[in-house]
Amino acid sequence: MKDYNQHEIQMSEAFLNSAFLALSGGFQDAYTYNARNEVFCNAQTGNVVLMSQHFMAGDVTAGLGYFFPIIFFALGVWVAEKIQANYKYAQKLHWRQGVLLAEILILFTVGFLPTEYNMLANAMASFACAMQVQSFRKVNGYSCGFRSVSKTKELIKEEIKAYKITIKERNQKKETIVSSQVGLKFEDDGKLEKIKTGQKGYAWIIALFQSQNYKDAITLTMDNTAFNNTYKSLNAFNKKMVVAPVDAYSAYDEASNSYSIVPEVYGNTVKRKMFKPILKEAIINMNQSIDIEKEDCYKNPVYKKDTKEVVEANKNLNKYVQETITYDFDDRTEELTGRDFSKWLYETDKHEVKVHSEMAAKYIKKLAKKYDTVGMERHFKSICGNDVKVSGGTYGWKIDQEAETKNLVKTIKQGKSVKKKPEYAHRAKSRKKFDIGNTYVEVSLGEQHMWFYKNGKILVSTDVVTGDISKGHGTPTGVYYILYKTTDYTLTGQGYASHVDYWLPFIQIGVGIHDSSWRGSYGGGIFTYDGSHGCVNTPRSAVQKIYNNIESTYPVVVHW
Repeated sequence: MKDYNQHEIQMSEAFLNSAFLALSGGFQDAYTYNARNEVFCNAQTGNVVLMSQHFMAGDVTAGLGYFFPIIFFALGVWVAEKIQANYKYAQKLHWRQGVLLAEILILFTVGFLPTEYNMLANAMASFACAMQVQSFRKVNGYSCGFRSVSKTKELIKEEIKAYKITIKERNQKKETIVSSQVGLKFEDDGKLEKIKTGQKGYAWIIALFQSQNYKDAITLTMDNTAFNNTYKSLNAFNKKMVVAPVDAYSAYDEASNSYSIVPEVYGNTVKRKMFKPILKEAIINMNQSIDIEKEDCYKNPVYKKDTKEVVEANKNLNKYVQETITYDFDDRTEELTGRDFSKWLYETDKHEVKVHSEMAAKYIKKLAKKYDTVGMERHFKSICGNDVKVSGGTYGWKIDQEAETKNLVKTIKQGKSVKKKPEYAHRAKSRKKFDIGNTYVEVSLGEQHMWFYKNGKILVSTDVVTGDISKGHGTPTGVYYILYKTTDYTLTGQGYASHVDYWLPFIQIGVGIHDSSWRGSYGGGIFTYDGSHGCVNTPRSAVQKIYNNIESTYPVVVHW
């Protein structure tokens, strides 16, 4: 059990002050009764009896002499209540001090009224007494009147027994805790007696004009276990009833292709660790109510609909979805609109607009699958009239997917429509659908013949000898490209070393086009029994002409 000493007592509620106020009321009653036509200004019960008696006796005039003090007494109560309501939290002058000043002024005026104005004097005195009674009616925060310490203790215990606190929650919800639920008790430790004996009776009027508070007036104890159990069971913590706060955010509307701000949700999630000691203190102080909102014990959304970051994010999102990114593939284009990548956009916890790079990567992968040409199957008509179908090889276009994914994310965040070409890991001579172009070398393994096209015209047509298929050295099919070209070169391999004047490799393993001075004839079926190690053996004059009219990176098509 813990001792809490936080109940404050104002001087206006002190025992001796109450006693002197009681004497003051008695003296005022004596004055008006003896000096002002036997009217009570403080105890209105006597006035009611006397008024009724005179009215029943038919003496209306005399009855009115008691009626008006009663009316003004009620008026005084009403005025005191209004003063308290309007000036309860005044800083310079306490509302009770104001009431006392008004009472002194009124009674001072009454003292100078001649006897022919007794009815007015009694009404004014009753008005003043009513203000006094209404304003100074509590002792130690309890409505103890002018009881003894022992009676006050009994009253405090009764008030504790009947005590309950109302917890005000969001959405106009309320719940209560009664004293028995938390084991709230009054500890009789003699503090009330010490307060009473320590007060200076002669200084009560001065004290009214001094903003004095008494601490440690009473001691209240609480059963911590009972409090903890009660606290845990509050409806404010019921998972079925608790709504978590949600920040404002931007939501996409597909129909309008735009984002709008969804307002924040405050919810009703309580800061449990923060609210617990505040509620505990409120119960110890026997507060009648506590407002979770006013105690700032709710978890609130950080970002509201008008927060700068939220507004800016919404602005950027709307700017981004108005973009159109057009990928240029020469004779074809691919459009990516804001509607397409709206699902890629998201806001971080700090409402920064980001692009899901994983989704962008998926798009680029799909784009590469459609437009990459390295190793793809190609169809075209050979010069010999055959419909050629060839696949494999190293020639063609290949998008750098990692680099282009980064570029795409940056492009989206630029917030403007653009036409662009993707980043390539490998390029070809033409970006058209038929990317071989009109300058290339064609080798027909079946015909043992080679053609060189330049700008769409045949510049060279010659028989050749390709790889010896009987020894497993057949020339690989596919679309390749001239890696480089050189002259006066010696070809070496297992068991041979052959000098050539012109060397144009198109496969890294050492396969290329070159002259072959050691051969006397070309074409036919030579490759089936006396072919090369994989290269295309070519007459010197033919390879010389090709060498002088072609550069690296131009395609070489090898097919059957």
